[in-house]
Amino acid sequence: KEVLVSQKGGEVHLTFPDKGTTGTIHFYHPSRKMFDRTFDIDLSDSQIQKIDRSELIAGSYRVNITWQTGEEDFYQQSSIYIQ
Repeated sequence: KEVLVSQKGGEVHLTFPDKGTTGTIHFYHPSRKMFDRTFDIDLSDSQIQKIDRSELIAGSYRVNITWQTGEEDFYQQSSIYIQ
């Protein structure tokens, strides 16, 4: 199972494969720890987590996603460049 990470307009969208998902999303800024941000997963009805880009400083991030659906645990690491 994979989470799709994309930018749309002024938001970062994380599209999850299943409903009833809980967990955390950690944006890791490799060059500056002070820009790291962590968000609790709070999905819309269409299983999308939207994060306003104003919450993140421009630059490269490693996105570490840890989530649970039912009894299953998942982890994914993605990369994104915030403009």
